[in-house]
Parts: sequence; structure tokens; C-alpha cells
Amino acid sequence: MADFGQLHVREWEVQFYQEQTRKWLTGMLSVTVERIIFQDKNSQFNMICMYGDFAEVKKTTTGIIFSAIVIITKDGKKHWFSSLPNREDIFNVMQYFLRSNVTFSDQGNKGKTLGMGRTEMGHKLLKVAYDSHKTLSASAEIMSSQGEQIDSTLTAMTDIHNDLDIAESLTSGMESWTGKWRIPNVYQTVDPIIVHQRDIPNISDYEILYTKMETNKTTTQKLGLLRIAPEGMFILSEKQKLIHHFKWSDISRVRVLSPCEVLVTRFLIGQPDLSYGVVCTSLLGFLEFLERKMRSKIEYVTSGFVRQPEERGHPQAKITKGELLSRKTTGSSIPQLQTSCNQSRTGHDVQGEQLQLPHPVVSDEEVQELQHTLSDLRSLAISVQQETDTQNEKLDTLTCSVDKANVRMSKVNSRVEKLTK
Repeated sequence: MADFGQLHVREWEVQFYQEQTRKWLTGMLSVTVERIIFQDKNSQFNMICMYGDFAEVKKTTTGIIFSAIVIITKDGKKHWFSSLPNREDIFNVMQYFLRSNVTFSDQGNKGKTLGMGRTEMGHKLLKVAYDSHKTLSASAEIMSSQGEQIDSTLTAMTDIHNDLDIAESLTSGMESWTGKWRIPNVYQTVDPIIVHQRDIPNISDYEILYTKMETNKTTTQKLGLLRIAPEGMFILSEKQKLIHHFKWSDISRVRVLSPCEVLVTRFLIGQPDLSYGVVCTSLLGFLEFLERKMRSKIEYVTSGFVRQPEERGHPQAKITKGELLSRKTTGSSIPQLQTSCNQSRTGHDVQGEQLQLPHPVVSDEEVQELQHTLSDLRSLAISVQQETDTQNEKLDTLTCSVDKANVRMSKVNSRVEKLTK
């Protein structure tokens, strides 16, 4: 089985700063679905960094005017890339896969060491810990925002009580008058609105990278949303501004370039074709819908996508429609790519694998990193608990204040009603 994580999505010729030699190396920067790879053109040096090791990706400059991108890993290392053909394009692609946090692994290599000090089990445990830390951090930010809202509401309730003091004073003054006056009653009827299940639109949104394909123009990858609706396919910007609307009847062809990339085209008579490239890690989620909607317009490209430089003599893997949709029949979340070299394995190879020493389940480095992450989780959980207790006390005070305001409001309303009769 070929590693689906080696699927190359984009690549550019850039310069990478090597810390050991303090020199800039020229080579190819490749972005895959689970890592970035830099390969020097003039030597065997290469740099591989998993998205799970990223701490931050920033746009910066080298010197004064040269644009660059710096990747800061969790262990504090910095990887500098400069001489970029399109910094915004490269940054958006990295941000998309970093936010998606997609982790592809070969299902047949359980317990295999993923790199220096990395194991599959440790990688999964750390991913769970990091996801929990991210979720708890987001919850802490929401709790802090809620605390500010509660404080603002308490201030507003104080203003309401002040206004009620004025209302009670004015009502008392009106009651002292002996004049009689009457306001006619006005009744307003409101027809009820009934919502049926069929009234709720069937709409699905997916985070994507989109590109408008234009001849003789530099294409730029941009973050956005793909909305699948009964009216058609909507491509929206990151701020949900409409970029283009493909009606289902307008779409002439959908080319599936890889398990995470499609090209949507509309043929125009007398004008250049209108095409948008879409990169989406959830492509398989709506591919079945497209199959039902426009089966005759979908094309599956069967060219190689997986590069394996360490096995130069072996043919590249090819992807077909059946392999791309194998997830639906096998239950696997990752399509399995097969190569002819794996099909021709001999019994000697199998016996050699059985004699290999077992890999460690979790490395020492991963245990230390997991301990540190869990310690941060504990501190964060304690802070969230303290904030929750504080907000509960404020909510009790707010509830009591609202109850008092309701009682005072009811009394004022009944006094005003007596005046109007």
C-alpha cells in the first residue's frame, strides 16, 4: 500500500535557510496532505515537517523588502522560506491544511515509527491531546467573553432600575392629577407562521481552497467555502461573499484530479471556458451527491499522484474512480492506493518482516510532550472551573435583579392602566 499522506497537492521553487550552514538553499517546496517537504536541488538535503508539529505560520520579510514565510514548530525551531513566487498563495495553502488538521496514515503499518522519536500510537495520543487543548482553549475564550457580557448585563440592569425609579416618580405625579382621559384600545392580530420540514433547505458547506483558472494569468489559492444547495454550487470567500454561482445546468464538466481536488468547468461559446479549481479535504463527503446529480459529467483522472523518491525504480501509484470511492464500501476513512510493487511481494519479504523487532508503542519524547500537554490541560481546566464559579455567582445576582425589575415593572404597568381607564 502506498502512503496516501505523500499525495502532493502543490509545489513551488523556493529558497530555504539552513541553520547549520547559515546558507540559503534553492530547491522545491512540496505541500502534501499531512506534511511539507523541502528538497535541495544541488544536494541530498531535505526537510520534512508534519502539520502536527506546527506551532505557528507567519508572513514576514528577510532583510527589508524580501517577502518570506516562517514556520515555528512546537520545539521552538524556525524554518524560513524566501524567494517565493506567490507568498499569499503558499501561505493560504499551508493555513488550509493546518486548520483542517488532516492526518493520513497507512492502515497496514500499525505501530510503525513515523519519524525520529515518533510512533503512530504516540502521534494519535498527541493529536487527541492537542485537539482537547484546542477545544478547551476555545471554551476558555468563550467563557471569558461570556463573563464580559454578564458584567455588561449587570450594568444595564442597574440603568434599568434607575429608569424604573424615574417611571415610578412620574406615575405618582400623574396619579395626583384629577383629570380623566382615555386612550382607545388598539388590537393587532398576527398570523402564525408554520414551518414544515420541506421548507428547510438542504444545504451543506465545506471549507475549501479555490482558484479561478485564467489563461496567461497567475492563479492564487484563496481560502473560502463551497456551498452545495438545490439551486447549484456556490463558491464563497472566507467572509462568505459570493464569488461565483454554478447552476447545476451550467456545469459542463467536473474533473476529479485527486482525492482532495476537483476542477469545475463551464463551457462557453465564443469565450474562454470558466473553470474553478477546488481543494477540499472533505471531497468524498459530497462526491456521492455529485455522482447522483451529474454522473455523465464527472471525469476521473488516472495519472500518478504519489511520489516515492526512495523507490525510483517503482511505478507511481494511479488512482481510479473505484479506489476513490472505496471508502464507502470498506468503511475506511482513507482511500487505499495500491502499486504494482506491493502486489509482487515475495514470501521472502513477508518472512523478513516477521523477523523484524517490534517498534516501541510510544517514544520517550512523546511521553514527555504528552505530560506537558496534559499539565497545560489541567491548568486550563482549573481556570475554566474558577471562571465558571465566578460567573455562576454573577448570574445569581443578575437573576435576583431581573426578578426585582419585573415586580417593579408590573406594579408601574398596573398603575398606568388604572390611569387610562
